[in-house]
Amino acid sequence: MIKKTSYYIILFVGLGLITPWACAFTLVTFSGSVFNSDTTAMDTAMGLSNHIIEDFSDTTLVSGLSIQYNSNTPITALPGIFNVNAPLTLNNGESFAGGMPNNSWDGEEALVNNEDNRFDFPFIATTTFHIADGTTSFGVGMANMQKSNAAHDVLVNGVKLADLTFPDDPNYTDGIFTRNIYFIVQAEAGETINSVSLQATSTNEALVFDHVAILSDTVPEPSSWVLLLGAMLWGIFPRKK
Repeated sequence: MIKKTSYYIILFVGLGLITPWACAFTLVTFSGSVFNSDTTAMDTAMGLSNHIIEDFSDTTLVSGLSIQYNSNTPITALPGIFNVNAPLTLNNGESFAGGMPNNSWDGEEALVNNEDNRFDFPFIATTTFHIADGTTSFGVGMANMQKSNAAHDVLVNGVKLADLTFPDDPNYTDGIFTRNIYFIVQAEAGETINSVSLQATSTNEALVFDHVAILSDTVPEPSSWVLLLGAMLWGIFPRKK
């Protein structure tokens, strides 16, 4: 156990790094070595087996998830699909014949911080994931991060939780052809995660997101409880035939 400040404590647990914060949210991180093409095994290793996964293999996002670029209107459908292995030519003349290898955490598709979901300038500084009904656990895999370009802040419900690169999270690996880190935000008792943002301090920083994991823990609406109670009473009390 290493005491960093009076506000939080760093704990190493297996492959993951757990950071409990005074603001009632916990940041859990895993290095890129946790990646497994067998996503079921990978999810088990990170404790995500009971989460809903968005893999960005199509343009429609999972129910309840929306994405916001900077202050733009949140979207529930992507404008296009980004294949990390497809050849790239950026508008500044840079070319990558092999695309961006090792930038996905499942399949070949991912999300990039560009309004058209294209790996090209301009890149968006702040990418926010909104969860309509809220959740108590949210995870996302990151790739293509370069700390020489920007700081990388994780915000929960609009409030900064951590910077992944200044100082480096122990599970962070820098580089563009690299799965940099997988991080999970967990809410403490009584707290709800309504949004998670990754904020870069530069618009020159390309960020690739993949394998978004959301714990579906929505409780039934009051009307559902009434129906459930009615069904229970119907089964308890005798009925005339």
